[in-house]
Amino acid sequence: MKNSNQEENDLSFPQKIHKIRHLKDFRRIIKEGKNFQTPFGNIKLLKNELNILRIAISISKKFNKKSTKRNKLKRIISEKFRLNKHYLKGFDIWIKITTNYQVEEILKFIDKFIENLKNNSKD
Repeated sequence: MKNSNQEENDLSFPQKIHKIRHLKDFRRIIKEGKNFQTPFGNIKLLKNELNILRIAISISKKFNKKSTKRNKLKRIISEKFRLNKHYLKGFDIWIKITTNYQVEEILKFIDKFIENLKNNSKD
């Protein structure tokens, strides 16, 4: 059994818990979530009652036809959220990348988005 100190230091990010997978959840995010337009697509954000961070990342073939490139970007983005999951509890986030855009620029934007979310969730 974990104590509270172990939970704070736990950086695991099990997909069963932290991944949005059900159609009803996606529909709820579309209907009730806040939409942020970005140069590369959009980000939808919704508070959840679960007190955990859940994310979904969708990357169109317009970004890159090679699935290895798309999957690598998904892994990098997931890692950024995994490292900040303790600060972002209680959010459902759906990141949709629909255009071919520089990976470095996407990651910079994601970093800024995470920082803004961390600062606003403290309030």
